[in-house]
Amino acid sequence: MWGLMTRTDRRIGRALALLAFLALAALGHHTWGTVDAIQRLAVTNAVLTRGSVVTPEYGPVKYGPLQPFLMLPTYALGYGIGELARAPEPGRVGYRVTAFLFTPVLVSLLVYLWYGFARRWGQDRASAAVGAWTLLWCTLVLPYSRLLFSELLSATMLLAGVAYLCVPRDEDRRPVGFFFLALASLNYVVFVPVLLVACAALPLYELGRARPGEARRAIISGAAAILFALVGWGAYNVARYGTPLRFGYAGESFSTPLLEGLYGLLASPGRGLLYYSLPTAAAVVLAVRGVATCRDPAGVRDASALLLFGSYLLLYARWGSFEGGWCWGPRFLIPFIPLVHVALLALLPRLRVAFYSVCAAGLLANAWEYSIEWGPYEKAMFGSGVIDYRRSVFELEYVSALHGFAGSTSIERLLQFAGIAFLSSFLVARVVRRHIAAGESGEATG
Repeated sequence: MWGLMTRTDRRIGRALALLAFLALAALGHHTWGTVDAIQRLAVTNAVLTRGSVVTPEYGPVKYGPLQPFLMLPTYALGYGIGELARAPEPGRVGYRVTAFLFTPVLVSLLVYLWYGFARRWGQDRASAAVGAWTLLWCTLVLPYSRLLFSELLSATMLLAGVAYLCVPRDEDRRPVGFFFLALASLNYVVFVPVLLVACAALPLYELGRARPGEARRAIISGAAAILFALVGWGAYNVARYGTPLRFGYAGESFSTPLLEGLYGLLASPGRGLLYYSLPTAAAVVLAVRGVATCRDPAGVRDASALLLFGSYLLLYARWGSFEGGWCWGPRFLIPFIPLVHVALLALLPRLRVAFYSVCAAGLLANAWEYSIEWGPYEKAMFGSGVIDYRRSVFELEYVSALHGFAGSTSIERLLQFAGIAFLSSFLVARVVRRHIAAGESGEATG
C-alpha cells in the first residue's frame, strides 16, 4: 500500500510523522495510565530482567503479548540508562523512557500510515494531510498519545491490515494485511474474529471475481497469518499458565444491558463519543451516508470501517466493563477511529465550515482534557470503592471532565496546548505546501 506512494507523498508523510512526534514531546505529561498499562510494563520488566512473562508483582497478566514485547527496546534503553547512572530504581527510568517514547512514536507511525491510506483512496495531498493532522489533534488519539493504554497499538495494526486488504483496485491488495490483523489479535484476543472473517471473506471475493489464483494466494496467506496468531497465543499461554488453551480473560461477563451500554459509549456525559470525539461521531454518520448512497469504491471502504465499528460497539456495549475503567471518553472505540475518520473528509470539498467546526469541537475537548487533573479526581473520588465508578459515566455530578480544574496550572496548560497546536499546525501547513509545490513542479517537468 504505502510502497505505492510517490516520493512526494512519502516526504509529506514523514514530515507529518516527525512534526507529530515533536508536538507530542512538547506537550509532555507522558505517563503510563492506569493498571492496564502498569501490568503490561510489569511483563516487559519481567521479560527483560527475569526471562519470564510471569510478573513477580501480579503473576500472569491477562493482557495480550504484543505491546509488552514491543515496549522492550524503549524499556531496555531506559533501564540501561538507569544502570549506567546508578539510579536506585533503573526500572523506573525504563518506565519513564517508555512512557516518553513508545506511544508518541506509535502515533507518529499512525499519522504516516493514515496519510498513505487517505491518498490511496483518492484524497488529494492537502486533504489527506489535513485529515491526518485532525486525526491527531481533534479525536481521542491525542489524549491517549500520552498514555500507555493498548488501544492505539490496536488501531495502528487494524488500519494497516484493512489498508492492505481493502483497496480501491484489486491489483493493489497485499496479503501482508493478514499478518497485521494477526498482530492486532496478539495485542487483544477480541480481534481474532476480524482475522478469521478476513481470511474467509477475501478468498470468496476473489472466487466471485473469477480470480482463482488470487483466491489461492489469499487462502495461503490467511492460513499462515492464522497459524502465526495461534502459535503466538499458544506459546504465550504456555509460558503464563502451562497450557495453550487458557486465555487471560476467563470470567469476563457481558452483563450490561445493550441500550445502557450503547448510551454509555455514544452519548453519556462521562463516556459519550458525541462529546469526547465529535469528529469521529460525524465521520460515522458520513460513512453511513456513503454506504447508503453506494459510492463506489469508497462505499466498500466505508462499509468495512462501519462493520468493524458497529460490531465492536455492540460487543463492548454488552461487556460488564464497557466504560473502560479510569479513562477519558470511550477508549474501547479508539481502535476504529482511524478507519472511520477518512469518511470525514467528504465534508472538505463543499462544506469546509462544517468540517472545521466539527474539528474545532474535538480540539476544544482535547484542550480541556489536557488542562485538567481528571485522573487524580477519579482516584480520590472512586479509589476507595465507596462510590460506584459507573456513576461517573451516567451522573453529571460525578463526571470527571467537570472536575480537576487546577486554577493557574490549568490555565498555563491551556496556553501551552494552544501554542503547540498553533505552531505545529502552522509548520505542517508550510511544509506540506512546499512539498506539494515541489512535487507538482517535478511531475510537470517529468
